[in-house]
Amino acid sequence: MLSLAFNGVQVAYSFASAATLFSVAILLILSSAPDTRSTVIATSVRAAATSDQQTPLERCLQNPFTSPGYLTASKIDPAYNRWNPFISGCSTPSLAPLVASRSSLPWLRNRTVVVIGVSVDRNHVRDFCEIVKGKFEAVRWWDERSPLWDERLMGPEPSWTKESVGFDSKLPHLCTVEDYGFMIVQVFHYVGLLPRDPRTRAIDVRLRPFVTTQGLANPVHDHWKSTHPCGDGEYHPGYFGPPNFEDRVSAHLVPLLTNLGRRHPDLIEVSASEWDIEYWKTLPIFRTPPYHGNKSLIYDTDLQTHIPTYLNRLEESASFVLSLFPRSLPLLWRVPVELPARGWPYPLLANVVDQATRSVFVDSEEWDGFVELDETGTHLRGSGETDWYESASHPAKVPHSYVWSDFILWRLQGVSEER
Repeated sequence: MLSLAFNGVQVAYSFASAATLFSVAILLILSSAPDTRSTVIATSVRAAATSDQQTPLERCLQNPFTSPGYLTASKIDPAYNRWNPFISGCSTPSLAPLVASRSSLPWLRNRTVVVIGVSVDRNHVRDFCEIVKGKFEAVRWWDERSPLWDERLMGPEPSWTKESVGFDSKLPHLCTVEDYGFMIVQVFHYVGLLPRDPRTRAIDVRLRPFVTTQGLANPVHDHWKSTHPCGDGEYHPGYFGPPNFEDRVSAHLVPLLTNLGRRHPDLIEVSASEWDIEYWKTLPIFRTPPYHGNKSLIYDTDLQTHIPTYLNRLEESASFVLSLFPRSLPLLWRVPVELPARGWPYPLLANVVDQATRSVFVDSEEWDGFVELDETGTHLRGSGETDWYESASHPAKVPHSYVWSDFILWRLQGVSEER
């Protein structure tokens, strides 16, 4: 842990990503300007010296979830679902069972975690809530807590929402553990980080959701108004076309947190990787013959031209979230999970997204202390198409959601105690 005083403010930071241990930076948040990032970067020589002074055990103790190890699973013993570092004297904490048993956990009281992600992240929160015996619920658009709530729209639940496949799955969700005053707020998005090309309707059709997503209307996507999710040709008040990432966070997450009285979350995790992969799969290189029989086409410049844009979007999106929530440091960024049943080209594109994320947030000293990686999804590598997955696109609760739950609680504990 790094601890120092600056301008009378005590600052403490614990590095949670093993990769960042090789590039140490001193990070300061000025009390006079809470919305401003101020970074004092040590020289590379000093950083290298600090890294050399650390033993493997010390690095593992700083973040056991990124230390080399193996995954164990059990449907009988919840505590057995964990990542096990090889190094002796270091282990990942089993915190979810403690929450489930309502142990005394002062660091958890009145805390708020925000998860901005896709269906994988929604399932993480759903499973977490089941593991810790909390209350899991969707915030429907006519709920007064919803950012779209309007008394003019109140009334009986619209019949078309009941008939829409997956309606609840696209809404924000809450996991509340009332005994601690603890809440996870999960917001779903299907837009990813890459900008959509309004001229390519096939991409929008491919990424079209089943139902409303409570996004911010985007005039570029006017054709969505006529493509109604229920097929009756009507445009319903709760339906909006796909926005970009920043619009969705601004118009959806911020007012939702305000309505919940939790405007300043303690920890935020972001992921858009699975939908970014779906976007890349719509490129001509992957959706036109003869790619099925000639995988050498992965070297086509069609993909390479999108990579610089994606690197830029990673930085823009992280900066945007941090500007809205300057107190929520560090920001967690989840890398893609292992999904063997998806088939080619998913493994290729998942690796591109994974490496791009590391290139931006790990290899660059600029983000040290501001962004950390959630690498729990990589622990599933080598598991194959087993019952460790509930579907081709989603890991199962056992063992993955248990590991994710312990990781989130462990990082929240660290953040809470540092503050």
